[in-house]
Amino acid sequence: LTAGQLKERVMGIINPNTAEQAQAARLFRARFVRWMELQEKPGTRGLYAFTLRKLEEFDKRIHLRRFEDIDRDYLQDFESHCAKTEKKNTRNIHLRNIRAVFNDAIDSGITASYPFRKYPLKPEPTRKKALTAEQVRALIACPCEPYQQQYRDIFLLMLMLRGINAGDLLTAKSSDIHDGRLEYKRNKVGSLFSVKIEPEAQAIINRYKGKKNLLNPLDAYKGYMDYLHHLNDALKGIGRPLGKRGKVIGKGMFPELSSNWARHTWATVGINIDIPKETIRIGMGHGTKSVTDIYIDFDMRKVDEANRRILDYILYGKDWRKTGGESHK
Repeated sequence: LTAGQLKERVMGIINPNTAEQAQAARLFRARFVRWMELQEKPGTRGLYAFTLRKLEEFDKRIHLRRFEDIDRDYLQDFESHCAKTEKKNTRNIHLRNIRAVFNDAIDSGITASYPFRKYPLKPEPTRKKALTAEQVRALIACPCEPYQQQYRDIFLLMLMLRGINAGDLLTAKSSDIHDGRLEYKRNKVGSLFSVKIEPEAQAIINRYKGKKNLLNPLDAYKGYMDYLHHLNDALKGIGRPLGKRGKVIGKGMFPELSSNWARHTWATVGINIDIPKETIRIGMGHGTKSVTDIYIDFDMRKVDEANRRILDYILYGKDWRKTGGESHK
């Protein structure tokens, strides 16, 4: 017997009620739900809930499964089920979530079973999600439906703020602005960021001032995830041809466009105009822990200058390499 199984049997003799609780703790679904509810970030809990729905769809008896029942064959069958509607990287999200619950159960002495020893997760290479500078200009110039205007502006604002995450931008407060800089903690990794607000970005902020937050989208939506869903749908539809009575008769200019393209676009354009990779890395917050660390280890003026160069190139076609470093503004 494993230590967990031995403990379960001894407790069953001492206290039958405790034995029932121990037995329940060994059920995979119950432990999965417990782990899901411990996640602090709504987005992370949402991903676990997504996986749980797929498990329940695949296995009607998932609530009765012990950890020992979730073996390599079970994972293979589950992934095959998901493959009917999902791509490889989406399936990997489910598998990573299941693996996290197994790791937690092992650390808690609930099980010694670990089906992932011989079930590696291999990511599928994905196409870079980035627009060229010319494509961004086309997006800006494209006539769009009135309701799409704000969504396009928010996407452009994300780009102008060094590819800021949508959740971080939408939940930012007016009090987060200090001396012309937006200073915030990135929800995903907890790092502190300081981004200089360029005039073009400030114009968009002024256009959509919020009551409680820096911007107004959450004045009307339940949460940023709700707004993000509408944002991504709207971006995909910009430039789509309309027929009689506004009937949609074709796809948008960039039918795969979504909010996270802003971050990739900022970095890709920067690399294409010869901004050093180290500057891009720092600008995106890769490998940094706090604003203090950034200021100690790197001159933030280089990042501010890089952002200005990227915006000049995207918005006005101005290439500092040809103008001797003179900004458009």
